[in-house]
Formats: sequence, structure tokens, C-alpha cells
Amino acid sequence: MSEPATIVLHVIADAAPVATDDAVAATEDQPAAIALRGSDSDDTALDFTVTVMPQHGTLSGTPPNLSYLPALDYNGDDELTFVVSDGFRSSAPATIAIHVAPVDDAPTAAPQTVALDEDGSVTITLAGSDVDGDALSFQIQSGSGPFGGTLSPLVGATMTYTPRRDFNGTDSFRFVASDGRLLSQAATVTIHVAPVPDPPTAFDQSVSLNEDATTTIRLSGTDPDFDTLRFAVASGPQHGTLSGAPPVLTYTPGHDFNGSDSFTFTASDGTLTSAPATVSLQIRAVNDPPVAQNASATTAEDTPVTITLPVTDVDSSSLTYFVQIPPSDGSTTLSGGNLTYTPALNATGTRSLTYFASDGLLSSNVATVTLQITPINDGPITTDDYLATDPGDPVTFTVTGNDVDPEGDPFHLDSVENPAHGTIDMAADGHLTYTPDDGFTGIDVFGYTVVDSHGAATTGQIHIGVGSFPPGAPIETIATVVADPNDRSNAPSMSEDGRYIAFVTASALVPEDTNGSTDVYVYDRGHRSVARVSVASHGDQANGSSVHPQISANGRYIVFDSAASNLVTGDGNAASDVFRHDRVTGETIRISVPFTGPGVGGGTMPTISDDGNLVAFSSTAFDLVPNDANGASDVFVRDVTAGTTTRISGSTTGSDGDLASSDAMISGDGRHVAFSSFATNLITGDTNNLIDVFVRDLAAATTVRASVSSTGGEANAASSSPSLSRDGRFVSFVSPATNLVLPAGSGNRVYVRDTQAPTTIRPTATSAIWGRLSGDGRYLAELLSSSVMLFDRFAATSANLSGNRTWLWPVMSSNGRYVLVVETRAGSVVLTVAANPFGPL
Repeated sequence: MSEPATIVLHVIADAAPVATDDAVAATEDQPAAIALRGSDSDDTALDFTVTVMPQHGTLSGTPPNLSYLPALDYNGDDELTFVVSDGFRSSAPATIAIHVAPVDDAPTAAPQTVALDEDGSVTITLAGSDVDGDALSFQIQSGSGPFGGTLSPLVGATMTYTPRRDFNGTDSFRFVASDGRLLSQAATVTIHVAPVPDPPTAFDQSVSLNEDATTTIRLSGTDPDFDTLRFAVASGPQHGTLSGAPPVLTYTPGHDFNGSDSFTFTASDGTLTSAPATVSLQIRAVNDPPVAQNASATTAEDTPVTITLPVTDVDSSSLTYFVQIPPSDGSTTLSGGNLTYTPALNATGTRSLTYFASDGLLSSNVATVTLQITPINDGPITTDDYLATDPGDPVTFTVTGNDVDPEGDPFHLDSVENPAHGTIDMAADGHLTYTPDDGFTGIDVFGYTVVDSHGAATTGQIHIGVGSFPPGAPIETIATVVADPNDRSNAPSMSEDGRYIAFVTASALVPEDTNGSTDVYVYDRGHRSVARVSVASHGDQANGSSVHPQISANGRYIVFDSAASNLVTGDGNAASDVFRHDRVTGETIRISVPFTGPGVGGGTMPTISDDGNLVAFSSTAFDLVPNDANGASDVFVRDVTAGTTTRISGSTTGSDGDLASSDAMISGDGRHVAFSSFATNLITGDTNNLIDVFVRDLAAATTVRASVSSTGGEANAASSSPSLSRDGRFVSFVSPATNLVLPAGSGNRVYVRDTQAPTTIRPTATSAIWGRLSGDGRYLAELLSSSVMLFDRFAATSANLSGNRTWLWPVMSSNGRYVLVVETRAGSVVLTVAANPFGPL
């Protein structure tokens, strides 16, 4: 056990801390800071404790630093009590007196909900409150509604809401309350508008249409409740009919009705029906077409008949009548509604025509008139016969070969008149032989009579030209040929009077033609006979093809080019040569002969003077004349009597032409030769570097260019295919040039140059590829793209010779009486001769 220890205690006297009373000023609805205060004599750290909380507010924070927040909208006095402690002793309670100063408060607007029926109204009293007890007023907030109706002016707190017509659903608006100083927050008045069933509305409408037309009408209406509508016709139209099922109806006015009409209809939503609506209809008057009826009539052969055409028109009695498709033959004339039909000569059987009528605005349907022509016996139909013979020479012929009987009855030659300038003998077989009187030349015309088996007699005429072929012969098919109709080398040729025709064909027209080649023939229209002329002098047929025939004025001489090597003795050049055949002596000679005798020679495309002595042709041979060194085609003239050949396509100085020349055409008098050439040195001033047409005067030894304008301007395009009048004055040629005659055209045109005037004309602006002049240059036959035209240049008239037939390569008799063409007809190629329609000549 240890020794005892001593603890010494010093006791110090401790005083209690003191809590300090205080006063705090606050503002209504605003927090106020409160700092609790106290003291302790011992300077000991103090603890603060609120012993009595305030009655009209709340405290927050940690003592001694507190925040006081008055109760909402409270003002007046409040207090709290607290003590302080030093850890050993506590102070007596102290009081914090709090005075809350009043603040003015905004009022409160009271939201509400009201209900009413569609199309009704409701009184609304706005409500609100103010904690300050102030009197309140109200304001509707702009732009807040209502949107489905309207509000009456506010009287105090009361107003009336009226929804717009047929509106139902929810609407609203907002308002605020005012105490005179402050505004409340906005409150909403919600309005429920209960739906009430409404009747639909049917819509009137107006519709217009033409007489006798129809129109589709869609009925329409509306229902405020958006119910599906059903439509029904209440009263129908008075002047038409309705078809279809509502709401889509088709209105058809009565036939020919025009004016006003209407009908009514209603719309239903299944419960309620609208008042009737009206559809007003305006039917515009429309001109009705006339109505034509079929008709028929009967008449005797060769007897006109008049028919009143049966046409009606509900709008008009003033009608014009038209024949649409005439009968296949005969003629018709109209006088008002009376149609007169005149049958074609000797026609029988059934014919028909179609017609229509017009009221000036509309045409009728097309109706048919059937015409029955009862037969009567007709005499034979005669066609005049045209023949020719030389003075003093008889000619034997038949006249009934081109006569026909319309009923097909047999007929015979009964008698022949005595000719005025000769004698006529009739053989038992019907052949006639006419012998002209000695010394007579001219035209002898006399009649003949044919009689059919029923005794009907008809007369015709016989025209016999003594020394020349008579004018005015009807169109005549000379022969069917085998030749390419599009090849101009197959173009025929005709004597001056049109009696003799030279042509080519691959068909054998005489029994001795067995060579199978193209040959040249001559047809004698005067004696109606044909002979082959592309033969040797002794009559042997050619062993090669012969083409491009040209005949002299009197038909005695024919020139042609041939690939045959046996037409003359010593023809060994293996080239085409030019030959001349004499129909009187039978002699065939070679024209394209070398000047040195046997040699290359050769030539093509000959033409012949009227007397048959001079022949112009083209050749590429270098040995036809001396010093031919240009190596190009030249144009030559052979004088058969003199036995000389002259090159005419030389330069102005007599030297070679610098380029090729061809396409020669000699004038009837033999003085001039037209040709086409590429050469630039045949005349001075040739600068166009194009093929031109030139004319050589053989007597004057001069060359002029023909393919120029009236002012002498050279052509701006190539020129070719020349043709000459008998005296060489007039030259025709083909060119697409645009500066020869104005206004310019397009494509090839035929021009005629008067070398004496000097002028250049274009007879027609229509495109053409060929032209040939008559001997006097008055008449020009042109091949257009689809026809053959004949121009009388002196009278400035023209005629379409070919009509709808296909004619090619027209040539003229030098006297201008006849035009000869190649015609394609139903797959065949024929030669056709037509008289100049501007005759007699």
C-alpha cells in the first residue's frame, strides 16, 4: 500500500450568462434576418436556444443567425423567446419582438367551367378574391378567345357567350382580376358547347348546254354536322329527262328544245331534310344540220332526168345542194334542190351519185341517188381516121378498127363518100384504097357510114394528108415497147409533121427481128405500118443494141448510136458509133468515122438537120478530126454530102476545149448546134467553172453562151439538155441556177433563151427536168415532176397534157401539131401521141 496523496481543489465563483432582448422589422411575405445576442462575464462560448417559436411565421437557419418568414399575407406583431447557455448555466429568457409591415397583395381570378347547347347562349359571371378585401374588377385577356363564339360587353362581372352558328365542342377564354392597383394571374373560363342536330343545306346551281347535247350535273350541299348526305330529286324538269343516280345525274333536253328548264332536289342527313334547291338549266339554241334522204330515178338512154333531192331542215328552208361523188359517167347540174342527170352517150345500166345539202353553217349527211338507165339501140360510135401519103401514092387502110358499137352489136362498113381530091375503092373485105389526084397536096376529108345489125347507122370522117400528116388527130397509142422508160436515151423522135415516129424497143415488132437486142424502129402513122431501121444496108440485123434515134424532118433519115459492129463494113473499133439510115434507099452509113480512115472513131447521142445531111454528135475519140489532143469528149458535125467532120466545141482561138463537151442538138436549118460543156475557154468571160449551154453558129464560126440571164450574167449552177428552134434563135435548157430569172426557185427549171433579143425567160417556176421546143420556138413541152406541160410561149398559156397519166420525155413535131411521149401504163411502156390543144395549126 502506497503513501496517501493529496488533491487540492480551487473553487471559483461562476455567474450565469445574459440573453439580450431585441426588436426586428419585417415586410409582409418577405424574409427578415434575426441575430440572437447574449453575454457572459466569464467570456465563455455561448449556446443559443429558441424556447418559444413565433406565432405568425417560421424560422430557419442555425442560432444565433436565424431568418424569419412571415406567414403568407400576414402583417402585424410577432415574437420569439430564447436563452443562452455557457455550458453550465442558462440565462433568463429574452424576447425578440418582430413587427411585420403590411404590403398590398394582387387579387386572384377564379377559373370556371360552363356548358350550353349548340346555337344557344350562356351568361357567365367572372369571380375572384383579394386578401386585402379590395373591390375587384375584371378584364378579358386579348387574343385568348373565345374562338368558337363571341362575348357580349362585360357588365360588372357578367357577360353572355354566344357560339357561332352550328359550332359545337370546347371553347375558352382567359381573364384577369384587378383591385385597382394590381392584376391577378390569368384564369381560364372553359365552355362546353353540346352538339344539337342541324338540317343540311342543298345548293342551287346553274348549268348551260347546247341543244340536243347532254350534261352531267353533280348535286351538292353541306351539313353542319358533317353527316353523309343523300340527295333526292324533288321535282323533275319540264323539257327534258334525268338519268343516273343522285348526286350524279345526266340531263338530256327534249329533241330540238332550247330555252330554260329546271328541277329541284333536297339533301338529307338521314334524320333531317334540307329545303329544296333549284338547278336552273339554260339550253342554248344550236343550228341543226339538214337531213338528206336516199332517192332513185329511171331514165332512158341518152335522156336527161331531173330529180328533186329529198332534204329536210328543222331550222331553215334556205339550203344549198352539192354533189359529193358524181356518177361514173354522165354529167350533173344543180338548180336549187333539183338535180338533172344527163347520161353519158350510149350509157345504160345503173349509176349512182352521192349528195349533201348545207344550210350555210352545217352540212347534212351524205345520201345516195340511184339512177337506172334503160337501154335503147344506138348506132356504132365512130372515131375519125387520120392517115397520110405522099403525092400520087395510094394508101390502103381500114376505118372500122377504131369504131365500136356500145351494145356490142356487129356492124359493117356500109358506104364511103367520094373524096374531093382523089378516088376511093372499097374491097370486099372492107379495106379502102385512097389514091390522091395528080398534083394534089393538102388534106382530103370525106365521110363514111357504118351500120349495126339493127340497122342503126353512124357516120365518121377520114382525114388523109397528102404530102403531110393532117392535124387534130385524137390521142393515139403507137406501140407497146420494151425499154427503160426512165432512160432518156430511149426518148423517141418525130418527123416535122408528126407522121413518122422513131423509137427504140427490145421487143420484136417484125418477124425478122431475132437478135434479142434493142433496135430502132419507125412507125408510119400515115400508112399505119412499122419498120426496123437499125439494120445494115443489105438488111442484116444489128449484132448489138441501138439507141437514141433522131429522125429528119420528112422522115427519110434516122440517126442513132449502136454498139453493133456489122452495120457497115470495116467497123472494128469495138465502140458505139453513130449511124444514119436512109429509109428510101435502105442505105446505112457510119457517121462517126476517123478522118484517116479505119481507126478508133466512135460517137453517141446524134441529132440530125431537117434535110438529113448534117449530123451533130458527141465523141471521146481523138481521130475524128486532126489535132484533137484534149483527151475529152467533144461535139462534132458530120456533113454527109461533103464527107467532112468538123469539131465545133473548140476554144475562141480554134484550139481544143479545155474540158468535155456533149449533149449536142442541131437546128433544123443545120446552121446552129447547141451543146453543153464544162470547158472554160469556149468564150471569153467564162468564170463560173460550171457546165454551161453554148450555141455554135456554123456559118459565122462563132460560139455564144446561152445559159445566161437577160443581162448576160452567167449561171450560178450547171446547165444542160439543150433544145433548139429550127432557125437556132430560141434555145431551151435545164438548170437549177437561182440567178437566171427572178424570183429564184429551187430545183431544176427549164429556161428559154432568145439569142437575138437577147432575153432569158422561165415559162414556169415549177421544177422540171426536160424541155423540147417546136420548130418555130413557140411551143415548149416540159417534163415536170408529175406531169407533162405544154406552153404556148407567144400566147402565154399552158395546158397539162398528161393529166393523171405517167408521161416521160416529151418531144414535139417541128410544126408544133403533135407531142410524142413515153408512157408507163399498167406495167407496160407505150408510145403515145397527143395533138397540140392550142391548135388547129
